[in-house]
Amino acid sequence: MRQPFIGFINFLFFLSLPAAILGLSPTVIAIVLPIHKFSQVWYHTRQIGKLGFLEYIIVTPSQHRVHHAFNLIYLDKTIVPFFNIWDKLFGTFQGGIGQ
Repeated sequence: MRQPFIGFINFLFFLSLPAAILGLSPTVIAIVLPIHKFSQVWYHTRQIGKLGFLEYIIVTPSQHRVHHAFNLIYLDKTIVPFFNIWDKLFGTFQGGIGQ
């Protein structure tokens, strides 16, 4: 993982503090933040191929590669972090590279 642990602490403080003030349970914050942090390993791997029906529900590594592409058809596409339904609703979904 390229991201330093101190980045996790900064992320934890600056993003979870307002959520806690707004009433989000500390338990939810404690569960979601590490999952989100370590999911970055999942998104950036090339070791996982196509995932069948999951490609329609969640952002998979092949779809996330679109996020890092610089070809014109891929610019500003596939920007949501987990459920690709949001990209589909807002018109920012572009299928995975190689699809």
